[in-house]
Amino acid sequence: MNQRIKELALQCGAWHQVYDEQRFMINGKFDVEKFTELVIKECIEVVKPTQHHEAWAPSYLGGVDGLELLNGKIKIIKTHFGIEN
Repeated sequence: MNQRIKELALQCGAWHQVYDEQRFMINGKFDVEKFTELVIKECIEVVKPTQHHEAWAPSYLGGVDGLELLNGKIKIIKTHFGIEN
């Protein structure tokens, strides 16, 4: 399991259980909705344009249109999953 996924799982109520290898355990207190929202937000952060990209959009392949398309797709993802900023 990816280290970042482990960190997000711990934030949502998972805990470490060590046998012959490290495992994560969850119970009824694990907040699946929060975990899912955190994972989706992390994915959005990966593709979200930086201030540099926004300032220099005309210089990049796709230009301003590409930037608007990307921001539109991010909005669609947030709407689809019911995530607010």
